[in-house]
Amino acid sequence: MKFFLLRWLMRISGALACNYVQIVQTKKMNDWLMTLPGEDTGYKHYYTFRKRHIMEGMTAGMSQEAYWINHGRILELQYMNALAVKLLKENNKEPL
Repeated sequence: MKFFLLRWLMRISGALACNYVQIVQTKKMNDWLMTLPGEDTGYKHYYTFRKRHIMEGMTAGMSQEAYWINHGRILELQYMNALAVKLLKENNKEPL
């Protein structure tokens, strides 16, 4: 029962977060997101380093609350990366 409720809450929170991002997007934010995948921004290095750091902490063992917080941080990184790639595709630009 707990697992079902957690999955349901995660789906709802994910859907709400996606809708919120779509509402508050501005031209300036879109331009910034489209520059992230570039070679000279250092974002790829940051993404890899941050994700690896979070994953190492998760494998070391932690409380359930800390685990879900770190899981949310990984999802946030993935959503930001996916949004940047999506914007590049919509504007007919190739991600580097």
